Amino acid sequence: MRRRQTSNQAILVSENEQPIPKRINFTYSENFNRLVELTTENYPDWRTNILYLLMINNLESYALIRKVKNLGEENIKDDPDDYLTDQFDPSLVYDKETSLLDIKSDVMVKWIIINSLGEETRKIITTQGKTAFETWKTLEKSFTVSHERRRMEIKKKLNSLK
Repeated sequence: MRRRQTSNQAILVSENEQPIPKRINFTYSENFNRLVELTTENYPDWRTNILYLLMINNLESYALIRKVKNLGEENIKDDPDDYLTDQFDPSLVYDKETSLLDIKSDVMVKWIIINSLGEETRKIITTQGKTAFETWKTLEKSFTVSHERRRMEIKKKLNSLK
């Protein structure tokens, strides 16, 4: 038996209007208005809470998978007018296979991520990552403790117990 999947369907009002992304449901997010300065200690909890919010709204794939691809103008081999221009960085365009709904959903996810972070943490990602996925990966790399570091910390604790 297959599970029915919900999708982040666009609502088209008429042929000439742009798709409107599904509205996000914040009712499950009691702590959403609280800004967090991330550390290696609180990153796992922050990550879990943001993923819950994204999953409730069927948006987690924008953070976990590269769904939206930006291209620099130098990578365009045909007519630049055939591409959608990035509204935040006009030197970038979106890959032809990227839909307007995906772009809007990606911007919404990036907004959720950015607006959950304190100013110091935001500084880490301001010049990093143009998409929600790139922003998510930058935070993951910045606040996840590597296996080697974890091993060294455990050895240090064990030695201090002797």
